Amino acid sequence: MYETKIAPEHSVGSMSREKLGELRCLLRLGMFHGSISKQEAQQVLDKQLRMIKPEIFIEEPYDGFTRFGNWLRAIFTPERKPPKPSRAER
Repeated sequence: MYETKIAPEHSVGSMSREKLGELRCLLRLGMFHGSISKQEAQQVLDKQLRMIKPEIFIEEPYDGFTRFGNWLRAIFTPERKPPKPSRAER
């Protein structure tokens, strides 16, 4: 449980959100089996994790406009070319 609790703190971006989902699942499982009270679960999520990394609790919109915008960005954003090796590296 401790590893799952600290994993969202040390992860970045979508990996952090994934670890938050794992933590939520473990807390729900603990509440279902009676080993964790609802207050303890809320304390872990709200008081500890939300204070450290509030950005992972913000849900990103995933509607049609967002998908269309992402598609347009993928089309019109130029691809990054890998740097050519210099003559000294050859």
